[in-house]
Amino acid sequence: MQTCRTRNYNDNEKDDVTIYREYLDAKVKYQSIRSKLFNVIADSSDYENAFKTYQKMEDDVLDVFSYRIKYKIGLHLLSGISCTKDVNKGYRKIVEAGNFGLPDAILLINKYRNVKDHGAQEAFKLLNKH
Repeated sequence: MQTCRTRNYNDNEKDDVTIYREYLDAKVKYQSIRSKLFNVIADSSDYENAFKTYQKMEDDVLDVFSYRIKYKIGLHLLSGISCTKDVNKGYRKIVEAGNFGLPDAILLINKYRNVKDHGAQEAFKLLNKH
């Protein structure tokens, strides 16, 4: 019968608690940088670059922030700003964000779910508010 051996750690190796703390620190830093990028892009009038950046960030990590990104992509697709207008695809992105509980998405869905263009003019106004 073989016995299980525990691993002998060298003094130079970090334990799991230390590594987990490093992971948490890196995660906080990543979220902070990601949030800054989102805010810069959201305030930008370079809609083409904003749309491309949102697409790159969209499935980075599925969290509340990802659904804000899906909402923004949906607005771009609904309005046709900086991309080919695709009302159905844009509305699906808005619904994804709404399913996660994003208030802005839920308001847009409730207001325009039965309207043919699903609020394309509203999406245009929301993106051009600055």
